[in-house]
Amino acid sequence: MNKIKNNESGFSVIELTLLLIITLVIVAIGWLVYENQHKTIITPIKSPSKNNPSINSSDYSIGVKFSGIITSDECATFRGPIGDVGCSLTVDNKIIDVKHGNMATPRPWGQLYNFPDLKTDPSGRRVDVYAHQLSKTSYTLDGSAEYYVKITN
Repeated sequence: MNKIKNNESGFSVIELTLLLIITLVIVAIGWLVYENQHKTIITPIKSPSKNNPSINSSDYSIGVKFSGIITSDECATFRGPIGDVGCSLTVDNKIIDVKHGNMATPRPWGQLYNFPDLKTDPSGRRVDVYAHQLSKTSYTLDGSAEYYVKITN
């Protein structure tokens, strides 16, 4: 009788395919866990409405709340003699318009709380924000007197 000689040194195609599939599943699960733990949670909140008599305001819009660190203060540039120039703060890569410029709107604007004097740059400070979301990274205090940026530390 002839003996069949099998070369069993190394991996077969099926073993390599299974190894590749298992590796891809582990990488996919790891990526999903990482994304879930590092996402910014934005909570939509309805601000005051003229349709809601229990709240005093004539404006209705959707606001969001989030917290972060001020990474840039564009208002510092305009703290000189020109007082009617719009400016913004950047909080964790989110740009927040905090003061309207010459083209002021009749809508109410939110407030800045616990900010130091106008000559002190608040960069690096932790803030809570409640603002109207214009896009994924753009927000404004325009539209409701309830909106705010509040320094918390």
